[in-house]
Amino acid sequence: MKCSVILFCALLVPAAAHAQILPGSQLTDWAASYVRNASDGAELRDKVGTMAFVSYVIGIAEALRASGKICLPEHTSGGQLADVVEHYIQTNADKWNDDAFKLVSVPLSQTFKCARKSR
Repeated sequence: MKCSVILFCALLVPAAAHAQILPGSQLTDWAASYVRNASDGAELRDKVGTMAFVSYVIGIAEALRASGKICLPEHTSGGQLADVVEHYIQTNADKWNDDAFKLVSVPLSQTFKCARKSR
């Protein structure tokens, strides 16, 4: 019995470790929730979608910042980052089939460029 439990757990690890790319369509759905959530009377699904959208954007922003791809001004909020990405999504409907990482990284990279150091 103990061996079968260990074997079962070992079989789960590779499946859990497999990363799935978030499709742009999911991110655009969350962005729509983010917009609806700003209005009065937002439904619970919009609140959940907003949390997912902002959290995903912040996570990508942190990864880009840590790798030196973007430079965020001090006190930049998650809402500001989400606004930049939401605006990009709304004005670039032709990009909605891109993966979510690209839908987030492109506008953040364009908006929060690092200043070049003078020699």
